[in-house]
Amino acid sequence: MVPRRFESFRLHNLLKGEEMSLETWKKEFYPVDAEKVSKKDALRHSLRKWLGLTPTSLKKHGLSLESYGAISYGDRDFFVDADTCALCVHHLETDCSTCPLYKIRGVSCDKNEDMVRGESPYHQFTIERNASPMISLLRKAWRKYGPRRKKKSKT
Repeated sequence: MVPRRFESFRLHNLLKGEEMSLETWKKEFYPVDAEKVSKKDALRHSLRKWLGLTPTSLKKHGLSLESYGAISYGDRDFFVDADTCALCVHHLETDCSTCPLYKIRGVSCDKNEDMVRGESPYHQFTIERNASPMISLLRKAWRKYGPRRKKKSKT
């Protein structure tokens, strides 16, 4: 099952009286820097980050999406790029060919099948500010490559 249990975070912070900000967004959707995430947990980490990049998630933290994947909050920015992607941290050196997203698409997440930039999931986000194609791709990868639940024995 794809993790979707992040909504209660906002209510918890509001009850504590914490003002929503880039820091609260990071606590909810990006609690660990990408380079500190294990290869095993990279897909989960990436999906969590991208679920936080929807307009609703950004708005509830008082954030705005600037051009080319930068989230702005006052004078602070968070860049959505290979440096903040746990999958890229583990798969970029292989030209992404070992990445679960590459395995699903046949090309990296920032290229079209015909190798022309512009309509890839990553560029739909950076240019059109639409996180849905990447979230959809990550969910497909999660279903195929995510951890399997162990069946309980009836003994």
